[in-house]
Amino acid sequence: MHGSRSPAQTTLPLTNNVLISEQGMRLALASQESVMRNALFGDKEILADGEIRWVLHNTSSNAMGALFSHGHMFSVELRTLNGMSIQRTEAGEKMSAVPKSLKDSYTGRVKGPWPGQTDAGFLPRLTNLFRFPSNGVYVLELRSWVWQRSKKSFALSDPVRVRVINKERANNPANDSKPN
Repeated sequence: MHGSRSPAQTTLPLTNNVLISEQGMRLALASQESVMRNALFGDKEILADGEIRWVLHNTSSNAMGALFSHGHMFSVELRTLNGMSIQRTEAGEKMSAVPKSLKDSYTGRVKGPWPGQTDAGFLPRLTNLFRFPSNGVYVLELRSWVWQRSKKSFALSDPVRVRVINKERANNPANDSKPN
């Protein structure tokens, strides 16, 4: 890669700043570097071992937050550019577990900013969520379990989809660990 961004492409469109709820809540991923520059919605490529922020942006003019499944806010998938799934670690499996109840809104919790505002949190390092087989370029899909009023249930949102660069296989102990 010689210090430049990878030109590798996937057949799936890269997306960031995706609408995840019927009330105007959007989800994006941002590298720590982008957050420091206050550029929260433009990353199309992130580093596997870098600090990654999830960002909620409320585009509604009158709805506060969104209802997320308690303990199961996100589901993550990692694929090669050819579409092959990469195995999750135990932490990745736990993070991506299906909520215990999809129909009971009382199991949810409201999270998110006031209209027109943003809220952010840290996503675990991708090297802790996936067993990267080698250095290279991958595609991450992050979806959110969010309450959809029209369906009267929690449902996975459309994906935030970004390229992931894995450069440090030798320094990644998660790749060498065996499942418990």
